[in-house]
Amino acid sequence: MYGGGDRPEDMNYFIEIDKDFAEKLGKIKTENRYTYSDILFRIYLFNHEQSMIPADSEMFSAITGHTKSEIIDAIHYMDEHNILKIVTEREYFELVKEDFLQGKYKAPKAKTSKSQKRSKTGYTKIELKNVIEGQPTDLQDALWQFVEMRKAIKKPISASTLEKTIHKVENLAKDYLGFKKVPENNGEFVDIEKQIVEQSVDHAWQGVFELKRGQLSADKLEEIYG
Repeated sequence: MYGGGDRPEDMNYFIEIDKDFAEKLGKIKTENRYTYSDILFRIYLFNHEQSMIPADSEMFSAITGHTKSEIIDAIHYMDEHNILKIVTEREYFELVKEDFLQGKYKAPKAKTSKSQKRSKTGYTKIELKNVIEGQPTDLQDALWQFVEMRKAIKKPISASTLEKTIHKVENLAKDYLGFKKVPENNGEFVDIEKQIVEQSVDHAWQGVFELKRGQLSADKLEEIYG
């Protein structure tokens, strides 16, 4: 639990999510329970391979869709309830130093950058980047979240498959709005595309599907978060 006096609003710290965080989230009693749960699940999905996650309010806001104020409130509430732990920069580097002195810490070897390295699935981050950057700006963040979600559920997506997925998103949005063809520079159309992609991210779906009208009910949220 953070014990450094005033809350570090600038987020110059790391967070360590408890391994039993899902169970603990089901027991919290606050009117912001669903907001806090949503924030933490999205941060976990995006950063699940890291034991210590650098707290970055802009990045967290982009991947969760929540305001910086909501994110800061959520992190400090969950720190107080032992769902996650705030680790200051000094504490973090002390841990790294201790691991180094005990021979546990190994400096990364100079290798081909991850963006250039081809994975077993046959794609590179540069190829994915080229596909995503060819889409409307308002859709790009949602597509990156979809790519990271697929990685989190152990179903990484290739650039060619992502292109097919985007084509399907276009058709789903076209059917939803009753358009005969995909329009150019249409804000409403792009917004529906974004919602279709975000729907799959929210549910950790491997593919994209027809947009469900309306928001998740309270009963459904209760089912998801316990």
